[in-house]
Amino acid sequence: MSNNTEFNEMNFSELKSYISSLTEFMKRFTFFILNALKRYRFIIVVSTVICISTSYYILNKKQPVWTLRMSCIYNDNHPRVFGEMLSQLNYLIEIGNFKELSTILDLDIDKIKVIKSIEGKNISLGKLDEDYSKNKDPFYIYVTLSDLSLKSLLEERLINYLNNNPYSLKLNIKQKEKWNSRIDFYQKQLLQIDSLKNVIRQSLLLQNTRIDLAQPNNSVVDIFKLSDSMSYFLADYIYYVNNYTSVEKLNGFSIIQSSNRGSHIKSAILITVFVECFLLLGLILFGLIKASK
Repeated sequence: MSNNTEFNEMNFSELKSYISSLTEFMKRFTFFILNALKRYRFIIVVSTVICISTSYYILNKKQPVWTLRMSCIYNDNHPRVFGEMLSQLNYLIEIGNFKELSTILDLDIDKIKVIKSIEGKNISLGKLDEDYSKNKDPFYIYVTLSDLSLKSLLEERLINYLNNNPYSLKLNIKQKEKWNSRIDFYQKQLLQIDSLKNVIRQSLLLQNTRIDLAQPNNSVVDIFKLSDSMSYFLADYIYYVNNYTSVEKLNGFSIIQSSNRGSHIKSAILITVFVECFLLLGLILFGLIKASK
């Protein structure tokens, strides 16, 4: 029984000694930290101001960047093909091959360097080069630029690039061949109908009669109406042949995001807080070492 009492008294004495040492250690540590903060308060304030100012200046000197979006519609091919073409352009930007990029887009290298990224997205904002759907939904082209003066010219160059890929050109040729055959057919038919119309006109002039084109179930009226319909069809096909492209611009580039210089002060403060916390951590570590001696 006496042994247990002595053991408990020993443990209590050791615990009391440990708490006393810890209390003394915390007092020395707290005194060191407060004394250091008080002694170097001017340096801390000045370093904080300098850190904020320097960070803001560096951030403010960074080149502003704008993100723009253009919507397009397509008449043939597959959206994934256009997505892969745009991904190829972005890859050239990533590896810094501005010479080849300038050749593809027919732009000076100095202008090309303001393009930071090019990306194609479908209507659901998924990656266009991964779009396997068969819907004819519009798609978007996203670009980031450091110079907005290139916006209009880049619209034209990107549309030209998508329209002049070998696969689209091959499809265009086949489609235009079909339309040209229809144009040829309608032109021949209209020549025959025009000849018939001239005969009808001459006949009506000799008979000194007029025809009411609103009159129903009249073969002569039907001939004139057929001529008008075929003329409309012919005009449409001629327009398609002369103006058809695989990709058309629906809406030009519009700014959807821009670098905000006003937010730089927030970033500078965050950087300063990080630096000050790092220094404070170093001070605490030094204080722990000092207090343990």
